[in-house]
Amino acid sequence: MSASSIPFPQALRVWVKIALLSFGGPAGQIVVMHRILVEEKRWVSEQRFLHALN
Repeated sequence: MSASSIPFPQALRVWVKIALLSFGGPAGQIVVMHRILVEEKRWVSEQRFLHALN
């Protein structure tokens, strides 16, 4: 799914969920973001996520 095809309200709900679940600082937030954005929603590929993380 391309970023332009994700409706803003849906993206906003996901980012709020990530923010609420992100205990443990940056390391914890990266794990939560990976699980939701790469594994659950499949909005970002593994390769693209790792590239952005670097």
